[in-house]
Amino acid sequence: MNLLVENIIPMQVILLLFAAAILPLVSKRGWLISFIAVYICAFISCLMIFVVKKFGYVNYVFGKFSVPYGIEFRFDPLSSAFAALVTIGSLPIFIYSFLGVKLEIEKKKRPTFYALMLINLAGSLGVIIAHDLFTVYVFIEISSISAYGLVAAGKSRESAFNAYNYLIIGTIGASFYLLGIGIIFAVTGSLNMQDVARLLSTSAASNLLGISYICVLLGILLKIGIFPFHSWMPGVLYSAPSPVSALFSVASTNVMIYLIMRLFLDIFNTDIANFASIQKLLMIMAFITVIAGGVLAMMQKEIRKLLAYSSLMNYSLIIFAISIATKASIAAALVMTFAHSIVKSGLFMSAGLMSVRRPNLIIEEMPGTFAKSPWTTAAFVINVIALSGIPPFINFLGKWQLLVAAFKENKSFVTIGILATLFGLLYSLKIIDKILFKPEPASGLVANSSQILMECGIILTGLLILIMTCFGGVCFDQAQQIAAFILGKI
Repeated sequence: MNLLVENIIPMQVILLLFAAAILPLVSKRGWLISFIAVYICAFISCLMIFVVKKFGYVNYVFGKFSVPYGIEFRFDPLSSAFAALVTIGSLPIFIYSFLGVKLEIEKKKRPTFYALMLINLAGSLGVIIAHDLFTVYVFIEISSISAYGLVAAGKSRESAFNAYNYLIIGTIGASFYLLGIGIIFAVTGSLNMQDVARLLSTSAASNLLGISYICVLLGILLKIGIFPFHSWMPGVLYSAPSPVSALFSVASTNVMIYLIMRLFLDIFNTDIANFASIQKLLMIMAFITVIAGGVLAMMQKEIRKLLAYSSLMNYSLIIFAISIATKASIAAALVMTFAHSIVKSGLFMSAGLMSVRRPNLIIEEMPGTFAKSPWTTAAFVINVIALSGIPPFINFLGKWQLLVAAFKENKSFVTIGILATLFGLLYSLKIIDKILFKPEPASGLVANSSQILMECGIILTGLLILIMTCFGGVCFDQAQQIAAFILGKI
């Protein structure tokens, strides 16, 4: 492997942390430095996809310590795909943030706010490319601590309160994760993912290992917001500044989805004695959360709260797909994860721009929005339709493939896919009906042509979804290849 390529592997994390460190010194160029850093990281992610295609995987070991003793960063088909999602998906958010941050964040806080966004991205990328369990924990904490500050940066009192709730739940989740990997280390004597998987495949059945898996997964599920630990998540997404809600949709939560895929399918499945129990636990928790998230989303009268509960439902559906643990279901989970991330970030940005132009976002008061801000509303409607899973959008492809995979595994599993699709269709039609088919003027709506960059970021998410839809077959084929890799079939 080329030495230059090998040395590029840790550069994304280093670049983002360096950019965050210098932002307070060049506060007037905060947005520009942030955007350039994210753009370079997106380029590196694209480069790594091609490198992984050629070599299968590439790694970088710090300090010249041999694996499994050294800290290892690794790009393989799964990590390179998620790194590309996080970095490319963040570009529209940073375009939107040029004016979005000016409108939602106090001037003196803006350099720190951009620095926290970059630190959050660095932590997310670190989780994705780190290949040992403790380094993953370190980056989880880096990402989480910055996330608490980002949520608290909102102007409302709710922001500070929800940031505190997030801090408490996040700390509990991190503690469970740390306890779990501590038990794994005590049993196996290793923290390197590949080495742990090898040792678990030859270890005797152990209740202690089963407890460690539950602790690790519980820690991750707490950070995602799975029922009954979901109460913090809608409040955070609702009250946080809109660039933060969008960033969480692309980065922080997707990183936890990645971790479940990596740990559940790449490590824990080698312990056959305990795998079935963990699989059932994930299925049950995901099934309950899909119903709870869907019902709660239908009950909401404010768009951002509806979107927050919608996220809860969709992430649970993705986790259910992962828990089925077949090639088809994992491919469906990957497609849904990528599509939902782009769609939901676009929706949160649209809601943020609408909240600037009107006093509230009560769904019943949305008529007339299209006439005043057609481009924003058009992108919003495209994303809402895509979110519902209506053909021909790529979200439909993901849900359809999940239904097929679920039917093959157990016919009763189809129920959860149908329920999620029905909930998504109902709350999407509820929004679309008010925006498009009610001609009355929207109360309190103020148009502002100077917010063009915010609209550009939103429209870009709509274009990304249309591109993914046009190349849906290619996307699903790639997802199947990643699923086959993670399940060890190629």
